[in-house]
Amino acid sequence: EIRDFKSQLQERLQKNGFRPPIYEVIGQGPSVGEIRFEVLCRIEDLDLSAKGWGKNRKLAEQEAASIILQLYLNND
Repeated sequence: EIRDFKSQLQERLQKNGFRPPIYEVIGQGPSVGEIRFEVLCRIEDLDLSAKGWGKNRKLAEQEAASIILQLYLNND
C-alpha cells in the first residue's frame, strides 16, 4: 500500500501558510532494476528540496515528499 505522502506534505504546508511543493522530473531513462524516474520536490517558501526515485513518476514524487516530511517537517 502506498501512503499518500504528497497529500500529507501539501496539507501540512497549507496549514502553516506555505505554497504547495513543486515536483519536477530531473531524470528519466531505461529501467535499472526498479528505478526509472528521478524527481525533485521543492518547497520554495522554506528553501527545501529532496530527490525521490521510482519505477514511475508517481512513486518517485511520493518518495521525495516522504523524505521532506521525515527530514524537515516532522517537528512542527
